[in-house]
Parts: sequence; C-alpha cells; structure tokens
Amino acid sequence: MAHIAAARLFGRMQKQQQQQQQHPRRWRAVGQALSRVVYVHIALLCHTEATASPSKASLWRAQQCLQEWDRLAAAGLVGQAHEQGGAAEDSQLVDALRMWARTAESDLIIAEALLGSSLGPLTTLAEALAAALSPTAAQQEAGNSSAGDTGTGGSSSSCLPVLVRPVSAALLDQLQAARGLATCMSPAVKQLAAQVVDATERELSAGARLKELLAARGTPSSSQGVAALAAAIEAAAPFASLAADVAAARALQQQCCQRVEAAAKLQEVVQHVMQLTSCAAGSAAATAAGAAGSRDSAAA
Repeated sequence: MAHIAAARLFGRMQKQQQQQQQHPRRWRAVGQALSRVVYVHIALLCHTEATASPSKASLWRAQQCLQEWDRLAAAGLVGQAHEQGGAAEDSQLVDALRMWARTAESDLIIAEALLGSSLGPLTTLAEALAAALSPTAAQQEAGNSSAGDTGTGGSSSSCLPVLVRPVSAALLDQLQAARGLATCMSPAVKQLAAQVVDATERELSAGARLKELLAARGTPSSSQGVAALAAAIEAAAPFASLAADVAAARALQQQCCQRVEAAAKLQEVVQHVMQLTSCAAGSAAATAAGAAGSRDSAAA
C-alpha cells in the first residue's frame, strides 16, 4: 500500500512539475521517498516470489516495480538518499529481479505453448508443466521449474518428454514460434523445449512413414521390405499415440515374415527339383550315349 500511495502522490506532483514548474524540492523529496519504497519492494520480491515458481501475477508485480524504478532512475531520483555504497546494492538487486523477470516471462511463454492455452494469473510454471506433460515427464521437470532453478537450470530428463495434448504440425509450428519469442529461457526449460520439439518431429515423421507403409498396396515380400517395416515400427514404438498403427504394422510384419519364409522355402524346393531334373537328364543322356556306343560296336 505504501508503494501505491507514494507512486500516486509522485505522479500527481510530477504532472504539476511538468505543467507549472512548481515545488521542485517537494517533487524531488517525494521521488526519493518513493525510490526507497520501490527498493524495499524489489528486495522483498527478490527474497520471496523470485525464489518460487513464477506465475503471471508474480511476473506482473516484478515488472511494475522495475518500471517504477526505471522511471525514477530516468528522473535522477535513484540512489541519492542512500549512504555511500547503497547505489551498488540497489543495482545488484534490481539486476537480479530484472533477470528473473525476463527468464520467468520466457519460461511462461514456453509453458503456454506446451499447454496450448493461456495461463491463469496464479498458475505457476511448475503447475503448467505438470498439466502439459505426461506424469513421468512432469514429475521430473516440475522440480526444475521453481524460481530457484529458473536462473540456474536443472538436470536433463532421462525419459522422452510426452505432451498430454495431441501432436500435430500446427503444434510444432506453435512450439517453434514460442521458442523464437522466448529469448531468455532458463536452462531447464530451454532443454525441455528442445526435447519436446525433437520428440514432436520424430513422432510426426514416424507416424507418416508408418501410415505410408500401411497404405501401400500389397504385402512386402522381400527382405528389404520387411526390414523397412521393422525400422518404421521401431521408430514409432516409443509414442503412445501411434500404438494402433504400430499394432497394425506388427501384424503386417508377421504376414510379411511368413510370406518371405514361404517364398524362401519355395525357392529351395524349386532349386532341389531343378537339381534332380538336371541329374536325371544327365543320367538319361549318359545311358543313351552308352547304348549308341554298344550298337556301333556290334555293327562293326
């Protein structure tokens, strides 16, 4: 309340100062008092909300403080009422809160893109990630999304991040656009966004390849066709949304394997028959040649 009251009073006096050039000393005194109030508010935010998972509400409060501080700094009212060395302390806290606000804003942009909807004012980054990701991935990422981790990052996830919302080309475009807007992501969220984009691209590619093979006319009867089908199944297997296509592809793979095995056995039988036919023809030719030789000898 002291911040709001001092800001309103300073705004009125600044307007009078600009219009009538009246009471410059009062205006400066109120401005310096307001700078102390804003500084205390910044220090409070740095030790409270900036240590928790960010939300739109906490980000808005930080941005309002920073805007007020910048306005006072532009008027030359910052640091004058402090003892020597106070201005440096102000700068450190202000810079810390400014960096937190930039990182929180970028991380919340990514969270909204992952969730596919705007966040409520009080919804934290950790809550948004928990709602956007599957339970396994969300549990690992929620711990990295607190404000303490927002500036320092966290460990990488060993599992493949899976979104709750369906994957599509439009989703991929939305994620890419969000990554372009979020220029100051925390290391953990930056890594998560890259992993989700990579997983989305892989899922779309694997799904398209699998559907292409399933839609092809006829059953592949060559070993190359079976190998291509096996590779497509392996690429699509990690994604739950492709489970039905993977099951259909495995059934087709079994048919292919049976056909290839039958073709191989048939080829063995044909080769065996050809060998027997060749041997029989050779024996018949030898017998005929022997009989002809015997007749020639008898005639002589």
